[in-house]
Amino acid sequence: MDGVGALKRLAEDQVPGVSDAKKMKMADNSQPSRVLHVRSLPASTTEFDIQSLVSAFGQVTGVMLMRQRGQALVELESEAAAVQCCNFYKTTQAAIRENPVQIQHSRHAELTMAHNPASASGEGPTVLHIIVENMVYQVTLDVLHTIFSKYDSVLRIITFTKNGQFQALIEMTDSAKAAQAKLTLDGQNIYDRCCTMKIDFSKMATLTITSNNDRQRDYTKPDQAEGVTTVRPMMLGGTPTPTAAQVTASSLASIPGMPAHSVSALQSIMAGGAAGLGGLSPANLSTLTGLVGGGVPSASPVVLVSNLNEEAYTVTCSA
Repeated sequence: MDGVGALKRLAEDQVPGVSDAKKMKMADNSQPSRVLHVRSLPASTTEFDIQSLVSAFGQVTGVMLMRQRGQALVELESEAAAVQCCNFYKTTQAAIRENPVQIQHSRHAELTMAHNPASASGEGPTVLHIIVENMVYQVTLDVLHTIFSKYDSVLRIITFTKNGQFQALIEMTDSAKAAQAKLTLDGQNIYDRCCTMKIDFSKMATLTITSNNDRQRDYTKPDQAEGVTTVRPMMLGGTPTPTAAQVTASSLASIPGMPAHSVSALQSIMAGGAAGLGGLSPANLSTLTGLVGGGVPSASPVVLVSNLNEEAYTVTCSA
C-alpha cells in the first residue's frame, strides 16, 4: 500500500463518534504486526519521543510522525518485539510528555519507502534540516559536525538564520544513517536545557558550497579556500581605524576608543626608542621601528611582538 493509501486508512480511523476505546477493541482483533500505531499524541511530540516509548522492546527501524493528526507509525525490528510492546502497554498506561497515548498493532506489515523517507538500503534523502530553538549559546560548524559525525560521514554543512532562528542543513553520506541521526537527535538539547534541535529531512538532494568559511563548509574539499569579503576595519561607533602611517606620538590621544593608560604606555615606548625592547626579534623590531616613524606600508594598526624577554624590558601602565 502506498503512502496516500496509508494516510487514507488513518483518516478512516478518525470517524467522528468512534471512541478511542472502541478503536482499541477493534485493534485487539487485528493481526500482529511489527508496525505499531500510536494515537493521541501531544502536538509537541518528536520522533525521539516515539522511539523512547518503544525502544526498550527492540530496535526501532522506522518512524512516521503525523503531528497534525496526533498519530504515528513506528516499526520495530521484529513482530515479537512489537507484540511484547503492545502486551506491556495493555496493563501500563503509555505516556509522552505526561500525556496518555494509545498503542496498538498497525494494519501495515512494514514501513516502506512510501511511509519512511529513508530505506534500509540507504536510498533516500541525505540532507537534514535542523532548527535550533532556545538558543542560549553559540552553535558552530564544529559543534554540529561533532554531533552528527557519530552517525555517518558528514559531507557538507550550511548554517543560516531565518525568521530569527538559527538553522542548518547537513548533508550525510547514507540516508539510512541520516534517518537514524534524525530519529535519535530530534528534540535533543545540544547544551544542558537549551539549544534544542528540531530535525526533519530537507527537500534538497545535495548541498552546493563554493567556499569554506565559518557559516558553511564542504568536508570533501578541506583545502578549499575560504571566501573573504574585504571590509575596511571600523572602530565602535563607525569611526574608521587609523592606518599605521597615521599612528604617531602626537596622534595617539586622538584615536577614538584608545584608553589613556594605553596612550601613555605607547608614548613611553616611542620616547625611549624601539631599540630598548630587549629580546625583540629583528623582524618585529623592524616592524615596530617603522610604526614609530610612520613608515610601515601596512594597513593594520596591530603590531605582533614575539619572543619578548620580560626580564630585559618592563612596561609600566599608569591608570
